[in-house]
Order: sequence, then C-alpha cells, then structure tokens
Amino acid sequence: MEQILARVVNKAYAGEPEHACLQDVETNRIFEFSQIKVSNENNINSDVSLVDTDLNQPEIQRILNNNHYCNITFDDDGNVTVYF
Repeated sequence: MEQILARVVNKAYAGEPEHACLQDVETNRIFEFSQIKVSNENNINSDVSLVDTDLNQPEIQRILNNNHYCNITFDDDGNVTVYF
C-alpha cells in the first residue's frame, strides 16, 4: 500500500469548537483520529485506539510535533495506519 502525506487540520466552521482531524494533502479526504487503528514505528505495528477530541494522545502529539504532518495508509474500510 502506498503511503500518502496527511496533515492535521481543523474541519470546524468559524465560531464552532475546534475539530481536529487528518486530511490527505492531495485529495483533501478527511480521516478522524478514531480511524487510526495502527501506529507503525520503524516497521513495528502497534494497535491503537484514539479518541477524536483528545489532542493529548501520544500518537497525535507526535504528529503535531512533526509540523502537523505524517504519512498514512488506509484500507477499504477507512482504517488508518500512521507511520513514524
């Protein structure tokens, strides 16, 4: 599966509470944090269970600390693997 570049964006409208999620930089497809099911670090997969509204989760913090960008893959069901 080919990795794609994604970034953290706020999909909320002006005046609404912040709603951070991942967005494919080429297609603008949105992925909620709860869709991230696997974290891959140095080719070692770890299952994760993330909550959409919590930016303090370790995987989300790693993405934010990487200038809000990461590489991802996703399957036909929309389950996301994030790569570090």
